[in-house]
Amino acid sequence: MPGATLAAEDVPSSVELRRRPGAATTFTDNVVLDYRNSAWKFQPTQQLTADGIAPATFANTRTTSPENVGGDVKIASFNVLNYFPTTGDDYIAGGGTCSFYNDRDGNHITVNTCSGDGPRGAADDANLDRQQAKIVVAIGALGADIVSLEEIENSAKYALDRDSAVSTLVDALNAAAGSEVWAFAASPTNRPSVDSEDVIRKAFIYKTAAVRTVGSSEILEDPPSPMRATRSLRASSPSRLSPARTPSR
Repeated sequence: MPGATLAAEDVPSSVELRRRPGAATTFTDNVVLDYRNSAWKFQPTQQLTADGIAPATFANTRTTSPENVGGDVKIASFNVLNYFPTTGDDYIAGGGTCSFYNDRDGNHITVNTCSGDGPRGAADDANLDRQQAKIVVAIGALGADIVSLEEIENSAKYALDRDSAVSTLVDALNAAAGSEVWAFAASPTNRPSVDSEDVIRKAFIYKTAAVRTVGSSEILEDPPSPMRATRSLRASSPSRLSPARTPSR
């Protein structure tokens, strides 16, 4: 059965293009059965473009929302992809050196590499603002009460309070919410030396109306391994959290 030609306006949205394991597949054109990299694969017979021939269609098995599993608190994990309030420009102003990834006009966008333990995020304040705005919108849309953050700046590496970056993000979330909705679990006073930690870390933020912290957080140190020379490069820092009030039953 020949494939159909797609007009630009007929191209599915990014949500519709997401494919899930187990979804039914209907082939609308010939494909090549190919074996490489220790696996059988189907290859198209020609280059695929947005307005070209679609050799297969896929069933959409995604539901509009997750199944209700009960419980009183919603928990999510979010990778902020090198959210660094310390920008490349800041690091250079402090005497460091950095190279950058540029856009097609040659404007610096994100850090490529820096000397020493330099930052890994936005090149300058304008790009930090863009990154932060996207993160704030995305976290706000999660609907979660507790969010575990990955790849956030370990501000202690830049002679700041260790929680400076997560505090900055929480301030932005609260500004967007219009009130003090969010808080963060503070770093413990008993923690590894700054030199033994990486420039990125994990952190927890939470909605104060939903949960509260119990005691202080703790940094868990794994023993050294062949893949990691030090004990605590990106050690987990779990926090004890409990519902802010006992739910009625």
